[in-house]
Amino acid sequence: MAPEQTGRMNRGCGFASDLYGLGGTLYLLLTGRPPFLYDDPLELIHAHLAREPVAPAVLRSEIPDPLSRLVLKLLSKEPEERYSSATSLRDDLLALRDQMKERGQMDPAFRLESIKVPDSPRLPTKLYGRAHDRESLLGCFEGSVAIGPRVAVIEGASGSGKSTLVDSLRGEIAAAGGYLARGVCDPRREIPMGFGSAV
Repeated sequence: MAPEQTGRMNRGCGFASDLYGLGGTLYLLLTGRPPFLYDDPLELIHAHLAREPVAPAVLRSEIPDPLSRLVLKLLSKEPEERYSSATSLRDDLLALRDQMKERGQMDPAFRLESIKVPDSPRLPTKLYGRAHDRESLLGCFEGSVAIGPRVAVIEGASGSGKSTLVDSLRGEIAAAGGYLARGVCDPRREIPMGFGSAV
């Protein structure tokens, strides 16, 4: 299950979610084990959200480095860091297969997805110009770890990126074992307070 499918990232699912699942399947086929070994469902979800799997080439030295990197690219936490399309993935797999046929080995310097072929436009979700605000909120979280729960109020016009700013913290808070609850207050609504998802 891709991180965005857990419902804890406030992100939609798409073809990149399927690529993540394929990455998990390839990981199992190559190494004989899944990317994360946890019996507890919450620990498993946390691992998919915040932990990096051990590279397949580390677990089995006979796995070529380019193939190991390809699987890790498929298992990237952010959908934008995975392959831009199944076509690009196929092209890389065919190129690696051809190298094995021709040379008997894969080029260790093989550049993954050297030609990107997106199936549809992909809009970036990276946060720009909010580093100071983000650091302030992370400081608030760190204070809550030391002292106790805190509430942070973020004001701004609709569409100014408040939700994106808060959502950008989810991974770091989850990695630290924390929880994030997000609420929206719109005085123009009949019911002014609505709560978003929690991590």
